[in-house]
Amino acid sequence: EAPKHDLPTSSVSNTSCRGADTLKAEKIMLRGLLRCVPRLGPTRPAPALFGNRGFGRTATSTTTRTGGAVLPMRTFSSDGGGRYEAGRRDQVAWGKAMRDAEPDWILALFEQEGDAFSARNLATVAHRVAKRGGRRFSKDPRICRLAEECVSRIGDFNAQGFANLSWAFAKAGFPATGLFESIAIEAQPRLGEFKPQNLANTAWAFAK
Repeated sequence: EAPKHDLPTSSVSNTSCRGADTLKAEKIMLRGLLRCVPRLGPTRPAPALFGNRGFGRTATSTTTRTGGAVLPMRTFSSDGGGRYEAGRRDQVAWGKAMRDAEPDWILALFEQEGDAFSARNLATVAHRVAKRGGRRFSKDPRICRLAEECVSRIGDFNAQGFANLSWAFAKAGFPATGLFESIAIEAQPRLGEFKPQNLANTAWAFAK
């Protein structure tokens, strides 16, 4: 579940003054924008980005060291295959650590632990880096890996997550054609889940 962030007022309509007709018009506009996204063929899952860090064998507890900070991290064991996502305690710790962190630190954390991030924390990475770092990170290779990871997890995002991801990548000019295509495909049948702010910000991002 993606976070609810304080998005810029320039991209958010005043929802208290909008009636049913306005919301219906926004939904129609967003549906049209989503249908205009170029089709690039079937989206393939992103490759493993971070190695398996001991997956496949029982491991003991350890810590994550990124940018001088020490964060708790659970290790996992498995008989192979599948995706690994850390538990709630770790997701909350990572989310809090990213709250006021610098973009480069956030991307370093993502590069080290991103394969165990929840969809909410993936959206947090995109939003925080876009908001605090802007376009100076648009050519950072870690942004491309973030987009790939989001594509491979696209079904895990909710409407708020789609809005936050599309806003972040559009606002900061991050390269993400495949991500926008995946959001368009996944979001079209789920527009009924979108709240007014989700509709406004997703439409803004696709129109930008």
